[in-house]
Amino acid sequence: MIKILATITFGCYISEVPLGLGKHLAVIQLDPSKYRQLLKIRLVHQVCVTAGVTVVKISVSYMLLRLAVQRSHIYFLYSLIVFLVAFIIACTGTLGMVSYYATYESS
Repeated sequence: MIKILATITFGCYISEVPLGLGKHLAVIQLDPSKYRQLLKIRLVHQVCVTAGVTVVKISVSYMLLRLAVQRSHIYFLYSLIVFLVAFIIACTGTLGMVSYYATYESS
């Protein structure tokens, strides 16, 4: 899963550079069609990065569960996993709503 997300993120970087990634915002906004395309690719990039970091944190939590001795540590790690899953769902939903409104309100 991590390799897939990392590959998608790398592909996003490769796609973003010709569209103006790394330039000043004023220069990027001179061409509205390229700027819109950059924002669409950037959305996929942000979702993949957020999902990748969250998957790594969940993986570390599962590894720590094997080492946990006290009951309070186990409860904490399970609650952390639940929070991280809720966090990734909330972040993806928020980014999805932002992209929906940005796409349909601007046209």
